[in-house]
Amino acid sequence: MRCHTTKFLLVSGALFLLLFLSPLSAKICDSIDVRNKIEYLNKLRNCTEITGNLNIVLIETTKSVSEYDQYVFPELTRVTGYVLFFKVKHVTSIGKLFPNLRLIRGLELFFEFSLVLYNLPNLKEIGTDKLFYIARGGVKIDKAPQLCYADTIQWRHIGNNTHLDIRDTKDDCPACPEKCNGSCWNQNSCQIFTDQCHQECLGCTENNSTTHCEVCKNYNDNGTCVAKCPSDKYIVRTTNRCISAKACSDLNNETTKFYRNKNWLIYENECRSDCPVGTKYDNTTNTCKSCGNFCVRNCTVFEINNQNAITNLYGCTHVLSPLSIVGLRTEQELEVLKQNLKWVRYIRDYLQISNNRNLKDLNFLPSLRVIDGQNTRANKTLLVYENRNLKKLWDGDYSLKINGTIGFSDNDKLCLSEIGALAKRANISYSNRDVSQNSNGVLCSIPKDESVKVNVTQINSTNVTLVWEKRDESILYYTVYYTDQYNMTADNDVCTASNWITFITFNSSAQLINLTAFTTYYYYIQIYVQDKKSETKVETFQTLADDPEAVKDFIAQAIDHHSIRLIWKEPVKTYGHLSSYTITVYREDDDPNIAQLRDYCKYSHSNKGAEVDQSDDEVVTEKPIHDPKIHSNNTETVMDATCQPEEEVNIRLQNDIWLKLCDKNSQSKYGFDDCKNYYYDRINHIGINYIGIPVQKRSGLHIQTPTHKKTSLDHEKPRVFTEIVDATRTTTIVKNLHQFSIYVFYIMACNHPVNERNLCGPVEQTFVRTKKNPSADVIPQNSVKSQVQEYDVSINWAEPKEPNALIVSYHIVYYKKEPEHSKPSRACITREEYKKERGYTLKGMPPGSYSLRLQPVSLAGPGNLTKAFDFVIKPPDSPSKFWLIFLVSFFVLIGICGLLLFLRIKYIRSRERVQLIASINPDYAGLIYIEDEWETNRDDIELRKELGKGTFGVVYYGLIKSKNMPCAVKTVTDKATVQERISFLTEASIMKEFSHAHHVIKLFGVVSRDQPPLVVMELMERGDLKEYLRRLRDSSQNFTSNEIYRMAIEIADGLAYLTSRKYVHRDLAARNCMVANDRTVKIGDFGMTRDIYENDYYKKGTRGLLPVRWMAPESLADGVFTSDSDIWSYGIVLWEIATLAEQPYQGLANEQVLQFVISEGTLERPPECPNLLWEIMHRCWEWTPRDRPTCFEVVDSLQDHVGQDFKLVSYYHSREGQEFLFTQGSSRANNPPALGAGLHQFEPRSFEDDPLNFDELPT
Repeated sequence: MRCHTTKFLLVSGALFLLLFLSPLSAKICDSIDVRNKIEYLNKLRNCTEITGNLNIVLIETTKSVSEYDQYVFPELTRVTGYVLFFKVKHVTSIGKLFPNLRLIRGLELFFEFSLVLYNLPNLKEIGTDKLFYIARGGVKIDKAPQLCYADTIQWRHIGNNTHLDIRDTKDDCPACPEKCNGSCWNQNSCQIFTDQCHQECLGCTENNSTTHCEVCKNYNDNGTCVAKCPSDKYIVRTTNRCISAKACSDLNNETTKFYRNKNWLIYENECRSDCPVGTKYDNTTNTCKSCGNFCVRNCTVFEINNQNAITNLYGCTHVLSPLSIVGLRTEQELEVLKQNLKWVRYIRDYLQISNNRNLKDLNFLPSLRVIDGQNTRANKTLLVYENRNLKKLWDGDYSLKINGTIGFSDNDKLCLSEIGALAKRANISYSNRDVSQNSNGVLCSIPKDESVKVNVTQINSTNVTLVWEKRDESILYYTVYYTDQYNMTADNDVCTASNWITFITFNSSAQLINLTAFTTYYYYIQIYVQDKKSETKVETFQTLADDPEAVKDFIAQAIDHHSIRLIWKEPVKTYGHLSSYTITVYREDDDPNIAQLRDYCKYSHSNKGAEVDQSDDEVVTEKPIHDPKIHSNNTETVMDATCQPEEEVNIRLQNDIWLKLCDKNSQSKYGFDDCKNYYYDRINHIGINYIGIPVQKRSGLHIQTPTHKKTSLDHEKPRVFTEIVDATRTTTIVKNLHQFSIYVFYIMACNHPVNERNLCGPVEQTFVRTKKNPSADVIPQNSVKSQVQEYDVSINWAEPKEPNALIVSYHIVYYKKEPEHSKPSRACITREEYKKERGYTLKGMPPGSYSLRLQPVSLAGPGNLTKAFDFVIKPPDSPSKFWLIFLVSFFVLIGICGLLLFLRIKYIRSRERVQLIASINPDYAGLIYIEDEWETNRDDIELRKELGKGTFGVVYYGLIKSKNMPCAVKTVTDKATVQERISFLTEASIMKEFSHAHHVIKLFGVVSRDQPPLVVMELMERGDLKEYLRRLRDSSQNFTSNEIYRMAIEIADGLAYLTSRKYVHRDLAARNCMVANDRTVKIGDFGMTRDIYENDYYKKGTRGLLPVRWMAPESLADGVFTSDSDIWSYGIVLWEIATLAEQPYQGLANEQVLQFVISEGTLERPPECPNLLWEIMHRCWEWTPRDRPTCFEVVDSLQDHVGQDFKLVSYYHSREGQEFLFTQGSSRANNPPALGAGLHQFEPRSFEDDPLNFDELPT
């Protein structure tokens, strides 16, 4: 006894501990209704399952999206009923609320839907990426104007019978990520179609296990997911669990809300809380027993007009009220009607059936025997009206008692004989007022004439001809009816179907045109003879097959250096049975003549090609190469060409060489189409060196090419070839391709031929480059030779045999072996330079022992280094020669130093006469102007109108006569000194270096001969930015944030170009930016506007002029100017734009501005300044220069706020800009902050104090 007691206590304690340590938060919840207040969402806390419905409705008092941040319910995984969101503001994602929702079972529907998202103005995504299964019901989404990705979800994979009704969502949404293949929940989550879980699991923690499911797809048997419950257990339908008979009985003792106050019993393998229809509870056996027609279930209902109302009558036998069935529209509603009203035997009052669009009979009430008429409507017990498709009433001959009169009207297809039969069965009479003789059965009177035989002749893909015999001259005319949307097995009425196309003919034949290919059509003919008409029976014909539409989403992905994966989607309309896909492949070889135009030593290769092979089993996604020779996107349709229908219609490559993609046998319909929608004549832009390759017609399937030169890759595919892919596949891997080569692919979907005519659709194109072969760019080691002649070394070598595309340059890396770890030296030669000597000569090498390696560089990037080989430069034989060279070098050095000292003194003295700020860089400065290719003939320049004038400078509106081109002409006044004239030309020389950027003013020419000197440059019609902004103050024109962002990004792009050229502007301000006629803003006036805006500069004693209000603190304190100080000035320019050119630090004198800036003071935020603009300018004024953004970072932050046209002209998006960003964008000098913090003794320095103090731009 004690042993049993001990065991009992141990088991009880273990159960207690298990319950105590289990998550108290997990619970099963009944239906939850959240409405009006967001706080009511807390009802969902800790619910793992809702055995009922989830309604979240009418939450319209929220103020912001952030209010939903605290409401996340990861525990909820399943809902047995429906989920409804209605009129909920500021909710942006359903998935954020319920990240682990996996199942909506749909045991109860909202109308016919189990997921309803309606009137959600802020919803941007559904986002329930773990929702794997909707067991029953459809999906309705409407009035969600910001919702994306509703149509990129494959709802059929979530629920096989899911009915979709998706409307009023956002149209211009981003595409799914490429890895999702078009099916995604948002930009971060692809739709998952398969996983490693067991088929009974919806999510799992262990693969292929039924005991580690997160949610069961069907039933849960004590933690194991099963397709059906074991024979000794019973289903609890509302929770889909399997329990024992004892556990079912114990549910009657449960006190939880879901189980209490119910009579739980076992019936037909289910643990139920009530008896099903047709049975009743038996106290003696505690189960249900059949009661047949003796079962009674009373119901009260007023009107049935939707699915919910219908389902409320499930199992009802006696309706103790009127029964009105009104306004049902869908076939699904009629099906639900049959399932739920089949037990109704008695209606106490009247039966009304009206305005039901698809109702064809009343057999959904098969058990009805009495309509008692205790209360009537319009004195009628049975009212049937305005049911346009109703043809029959009740089948069978059972009796029906109707106490009262009937009323029938406007039932077009319900024949009067059918109504009479009902009256006879119910033993009632009626008058013409009760049953309208004119509005009932109006379509029942046309007799069928099956003696008229109609023959279908001359059938093709779009036209057919119908011919019949004209037997009676009294026939007035015929009406031909035809359609492709008629169901002969359904009880459709040919007269009233809205999709019939009709026309009248007086002949005994008719031609049907503009038909859809490979489609079954239904037709019949009405025959009119005086006041009578008859019609033939409905017959069918099928049009012939035709060319399919183009394939969709054709993309190419490089796998490795010899393989490319092609992926596409089947045509939306095939117009026949697809037989295959024809893929024509063309290799576009890189043109060496184009490659040699670029100096790859000065401008290194693009790193786009630097990808190397990955393993074949990796999924590789590669963006298409933006080759300037191919003006297309990844997939492009080329049209608008001229072709000759009698010849083959194909793609021209160059010199009238064509890819034969379709021949005259593929042209469809009546003869030869004029080009159809094929790709024609735009590939001639490619510039392909493709001459003399014979190509045969497509009917031969394979395109022939001449025998290619034998290489080490003899298995490699020819330059042009064709592959045929079976129609069941939508992907293929093309192998044996050439390494690092551009391949262009053309694909056509083809149907099975008809009458020996090929049926292939329009061509789609894509292209991609194979990857780099990492072992290809290798110089043969045994070919490397060296020859030493005194202090020169000639290196010769053979080129790589199979390089990646083209070799463009060679690197020579050498170092002196003594001392140890000496720094290697590098030399670079282009391939054109290599070809002259088949090598390279190192000249003037000091004596010593050297080691050297060679590295080829192809279009794919640097190749493999050769093994090191050594050579020795011997010292001279006699010391006398050495001393002679030494003495000569020494005296030459002394002479050079003396000359430099003389020039330095002369330069310093000349600068003392200059009072203006020197806005040029030391790298670009000079005292003597030398004529070059920019020199322009003075007679070619016409000065027309003065635009502005300063102390020594004048700006004119001019014209370049030879080009008839307007221009701006700058010159100096008569008061200018010689030094000022030289300075003027020197500053203009700077612009010669910057004439290739769209957002920097272009120089057209310089006139330096005779006086006065002229600088001819791009005309900026709207003047400088400062005056332009001031004019906007008085204008009624609105200055939008988009215009502000456009100005800001254009100035930043121009500054990025100057930065890449190692140029520090040092005087960036709105006055030095110019505005073109199209409002494009460009940086200009490199030091040539100071005399016009002299008030913007500050002069301290005898020092030069300083733009102190635009200068960075380190420039003011220490005279240091870098790209970081330019960014400070750029922030001031943004402030000027935001304030429409107000003076910075208004109210402070220049001396006070100096003190304020050095004291780490900055400008305040302008009124109505956009947030992004303020964020950028505030970062530009960071005290530590390295904390400020670079101009490239500024462009990157603004590019999403301007149009796509900016990318077409910007330096940032150009190849040169991207190369600079890739090679040097990450390197940045650590420029120190201002050091001169002693403000009480601060002495500002002009640009002219010491030009050697100006830091170079970091490299």
